[in-house]
Amino acid sequence: MNITAYFAQLGTPKTGLSPTINIRDISDGSLTVSAAAMTEVGDGFYMYAFTAYDPTKDYSIRCDGGATLIDADRYVIAATGIPADGSGFTALGDTRIANLDAAVSGRAPAGEYDTEMSRIDVDVSSRSTLTAAGVWDALLTGITTAASVGKLIKDYLDAAVSGRAPASEYDTEMARIDVAVSTRTKPADTQAKVTLVDTVTENTDMRGTDDGALATVCTEARLAELDAANLPADADSIKAVTDKVDNMIEAVE
Repeated sequence: MNITAYFAQLGTPKTGLSPTINIRDISDGSLTVSAAAMTEVGDGFYMYAFTAYDPTKDYSIRCDGGATLIDADRYVIAATGIPADGSGFTALGDTRIANLDAAVSGRAPAGEYDTEMSRIDVDVSSRSTLTAAGVWDALLTGITTAASVGKLIKDYLDAAVSGRAPASEYDTEMARIDVAVSTRTKPADTQAKVTLVDTVTENTDMRGTDDGALATVCTEARLAELDAANLPADADSIKAVTDKVDNMIEAVE
């Protein structure tokens, strides 16, 4: 470790001095270096190579520029060690070195940090306080945005899943479609055809099964007219009428 001291006389760098240095171990006050000569560097700077430096210890340093300087300019003091706030250089062997566990080049540059931070363009307190639980507690009446996930769930999840057929039942039904539908006969190929014509056929709506008269036409009253007792009387009545016609014709002649 190199220790450097600067000496000046009335504000002007002082060269040609023969300064000495004392170094003490702060932990016990012992003198580690006593009146060791320093080497001139130039422009008022002088240097001492502290080869006995122990990075685990703190030291107090006093450099003496010599009696040719006034008291205000004669002594330069310094100390090694790490301030309580961790500022300054970190001594080799300090446990905080373990925090340097990645290359600085692997960290985000300040410009990227600024870009991300610029996106925080409003007070966080002005944003919604809705929690995840609050989303699930939202009423259906408030879900109106078209094509939103909430609207799709509202519109199509309209029945309990337990009320739908299980996948196994669907598989069973689909398994019955075991051949291509195109290989089956079309209904039109087996249905009887009805042909419309312009002619009128014999009306058989008054005829029953086996050409028997329908009951609505052949009533009991009409069948009674065909009884044996009624047929002679009917014939006599017809003859009487024809006889009268004949007599009328003869009278006219």
